[in-house]
Amino acid sequence: MVSLGLSEGLKRMGGDVEGMKNGSNRKLFKVLRLSVIIFLIFIILSYAGIYILHNLFDFTSSNAVFYFVKGSDGRIKVTRDLDFDMADNLLFMVDMSGVISKFLEMTAAAKSESMLDVTWDENSGKGEVKDIRPDGTIFSVTFSRFRESDGNTYGLFIGGELPYGDFHRDKEGGTSGIGYMKDKRWYHIWCAANEGFILKDSVFLPKDWIYLGSKVLKMANSEVLIESRHRFPIRNKKLFMKRVFYMKSGWDYVILSITFANRGDKPLSYTYGYGDEPWLGISSYSRGDIGWTRDRIFQHEGYLTPWPKGYAGYWDRGNDAVKEGRGFTNIANFIQWLSITPSEVYFANDFKSVDETRPLSSLDNRLINIAWADQSLQPGESRTYTLAIGMAKPSSSGFPVKPRVELE
Repeated sequence: MVSLGLSEGLKRMGGDVEGMKNGSNRKLFKVLRLSVIIFLIFIILSYAGIYILHNLFDFTSSNAVFYFVKGSDGRIKVTRDLDFDMADNLLFMVDMSGVISKFLEMTAAAKSESMLDVTWDENSGKGEVKDIRPDGTIFSVTFSRFRESDGNTYGLFIGGELPYGDFHRDKEGGTSGIGYMKDKRWYHIWCAANEGFILKDSVFLPKDWIYLGSKVLKMANSEVLIESRHRFPIRNKKLFMKRVFYMKSGWDYVILSITFANRGDKPLSYTYGYGDEPWLGISSYSRGDIGWTRDRIFQHEGYLTPWPKGYAGYWDRGNDAVKEGRGFTNIANFIQWLSITPSEVYFANDFKSVDETRPLSSLDNRLINIAWADQSLQPGESRTYTLAIGMAKPSSSGFPVKPRVELE
């Protein structure tokens, strides 16, 4: 009887222990479930908050920074864009650009669609556009974010570095002008454009044009359209310029149109030039760059015969004419004229002369120049130069392949 009673007691004790175990497991499950629910709510609210900041309050991966700057009067000023003149007086900053950037990268990956991240200041006429892609690459363009020694440029002029606090800013300058990020590395595609408007014997540069303002005509995740307006700096010449930038997500290029309008009562004769020393691949270096166009490369300085809707660019492959070898980025750029065929297009080591026996050998100044000479505008007449400017990728044969431009 004692043995039987002990056996029953042990059974009851085992049942109590099992019951305690089950109760403890249920409590643990409830705690874990509650933790997961709280975490998911936190994630959803955080995502919603970032969505609101990005879409309703125009926080982008470039301007989601608060700069605290000491003003000339000694007071602290807070701004979301650090101007060139303010950089030396920066005290500290609160940076959320990385958060916005990760939000955009996650959204692009989740939707399997590229997303445009547009930052544009209509008053100052400067900004940047990034195409953030689901494969982790980024195609970026900056406008008027460079400083001249004798004046600044305003409006849709390609060039300049991303803002100081931008999460994507490359200290090596790869994001200056047009850049491309792949595998966490930035490749320099185009630099600050060298544009010149020649009237008689005088050359007028982008900084010389009087900025009249700009407007974002369309802005969405899939496309952007911006316009800037300018006036010629000589009052008795009623010449105006309108620049329009257009880009779609997923494009490896941008469309830039430049319209000159003569609103005076006298005809105008001029030459217009668009050039660049793009420093392809690595910013500040031309080493490795050779010219290219349809089925042809240029290892020496030289002219190519322009044809309607033609194109030309540089290829970072290495110039055999100066025994540079290989080991370069193999990336290429291109510029295509879509409206008026230029008078001349050439590759050279400087803007002074073209010598077809001289190899492209400059370490920092191999350039391309496109010119429309002997242009004329009658009173009330306008003329538009439309360009596609972007990046070309190598094919299986190794030769660059220019993307098909939508306006072709």
